[in-house]
Amino acid sequence: MSPGLKSVVIGVAVLCTLPLRAQSVKRDDTELKKGCEPGDEVIDKLPAGASVEIRSSIQDCHFVQIKHQGKSWYGFLPGDAINGADRMDEERRAAPSIGAGAARLGPPPVRAPENASANINKAIQLLSENQPRQALELLEGEVKNNPKDAKLLAMAGVAAYRADELITAVNFLKDSIDLEKNQGLESLYKKILKEYGTSRLMKTLIGSRAQFKYTPGTISEPDAHNLLTLIDREYTRISDELGCNNKERITAIAQNPLDYQKATDAAEWSAGQFDGRIRVSLLEQGKVGEETRQTFSHEIVHACLANLGAWPAWLHEGLAQRLSGRQLAPTAKQHVQEAARANGLPKLNRMGQAWSRMSAEHAALAYAAALAAVDAFYDKFKELGIRNLLRNPEQLPQIADQLDKLLR
Repeated sequence: MSPGLKSVVIGVAVLCTLPLRAQSVKRDDTELKKGCEPGDEVIDKLPAGASVEIRSSIQDCHFVQIKHQGKSWYGFLPGDAINGADRMDEERRAAPSIGAGAARLGPPPVRAPENASANINKAIQLLSENQPRQALELLEGEVKNNPKDAKLLAMAGVAAYRADELITAVNFLKDSIDLEKNQGLESLYKKILKEYGTSRLMKTLIGSRAQFKYTPGTISEPDAHNLLTLIDREYTRISDELGCNNKERITAIAQNPLDYQKATDAAEWSAGQFDGRIRVSLLEQGKVGEETRQTFSHEIVHACLANLGAWPAWLHEGLAQRLSGRQLAPTAKQHVQEAARANGLPKLNRMGQAWSRMSAEHAALAYAAALAAVDAFYDKFKELGIRNLLRNPEQLPQIADQLDKLLR
């Protein structure tokens, strides 16, 4: 995959450097509009065969440049008006998922059993606060009293997985699945078995804020100790910024790209993910450089935010980019503004919790918009501050509306 696509996925803000796709207008008198809605103003009527360059896309509405007989227009077309857009949409649907932090916490959600005890309810709270080890202790006691409760076993399995107790997780999940089939849990069970195969040779280092796991030979022992120090420092810096003091050490795992992909089933361009634990692919050939620092920082932001509640995709990805040190390129910012002014960019409150199955073009615009929105927040809402916003989530929809206006 191209460096541009890797940059999109891990949150690099060199965003709009992707190659443009050339298509053509399908039919004579096709209306080129100023927006994506049925009532939007028509700019011009286009002839069949006019050249179409898709500059960005959100769902089935494409911001395009039209070229025909020495003339050029910018506007919006639906996919069914463009020859070749169906092929692009097939590629988009086949593309690997690019999830926002709130949507990539990995283990499938498990509902509490009916008439749950106080310990089970406390365990659910602990899991929501990213304290899986304490949750596991409570759930193990409950399982002893109710060894045939499939949902309880599933909860214990998820807690064990997030606590990095892989064999315990496998045993609980197997018992749950034997009692009650669940496709999501079966997928998690198989994932953990595969992951265990890549983790048996790992070495563990304990820091003040993190438990760091790595495979000897992937990085040197001195570099591993330096990386643990870096993770502790970055977690402290980010938690001071966001106010997300975790009561348990977070597990951070560094692997070579091949083992990372085997353990996670991630796409070949993926460099990091947070699924209750931070996992990073070391792309700098065993060195611990700036790219590695930024990738760990990016995932630490997702971990911190998960500890504070459920947050929309744009806030997750915008903060992860900004606090890891990414900067929005001027061309990317201009691209966001053009799309927003032309109504080709969904409002922040409509971006949802996950950005699944995005094409690279969709992802580039979404990530750029997220960073632009967070930058605008830091610029225009200094008195409120990000910590106050995260402690008063009811203000977020109104602030998002104001940020939408600033993006234009």
